[in-house]
Amino acid sequence: MRERGQVAFLHATVRWCGGRGSVYYGMPAIGSECVIHTHSKSANFITQLIKGDTFEISHQEYIKGIYDPFSGKALKYSDTLTIPIIENMPSESQLLEPIRGVLENHPQAIAVLVRNHGLFVWGPTWESTKIMTECIDYLLELAIEMEKMSIPLVKEGGFEKEDNLSEKMRTLLFSDVASV
Repeated sequence: MRERGQVAFLHATVRWCGGRGSVYYGMPAIGSECVIHTHSKSANFITQLIKGDTFEISHQEYIKGIYDPFSGKALKYSDTLTIPIIENMPSESQLLEPIRGVLENHPQAIAVLVRNHGLFVWGPTWESTKIMTECIDYLLELAIEMEKMSIPLVKEGGFEKEDNLSEKMRTLLFSDVASV
């Protein structure tokens, strides 16, 4: 788990590349052993729809698949998932400084969207990072459809469902990552 206010030195080494994504290992300073980078259509498209510097969505079931690095537990249905958006650069190596800025300004971030490019997701294990990447990609696809229909991405108040996934179950889902 990360400590609040802890700033990471971003150092990642590529271990696998293929298809539309890459898996990196080596961000232990922020408690992340894996970074997955994708070039998914939904990640690219949502950054064109949202003009601001963050993507936010709440009250969606798949938010429960996202790991909170401070609590060591999954987010709750009623939580708002916030993913910073940075501008694309001519080369991926030039994204390191903006990503470092995300880690300083948004220490709770578990992902960053790169406008017109893709998505980086980091987590304590490759398994949890893969789950979070899949959940985020689903939420991005959903957000695109919601935007088309003018449905707000963030609901104020709303139906509370966190009892659906009990405290014990949220801890169990990420129990093997709590020691990271």
